[in-house]
Amino acid sequence: AYCEQNQVRTARLLGISRNIVRDRLIRYGVLGPESTGRR
Repeated sequence: AYCEQNQVRTARLLGISRNIVRDRLIRYGVLGPESTGRR
């Protein structure tokens, strides 16, 4: 994938905020709601 699962890069490419990308990923089951993103 072009953005290599990077939410910030994906958001910039789409012209939307990272929070919107994250919301959509959770809504469509790509990302679990328990994922905080901190490593």
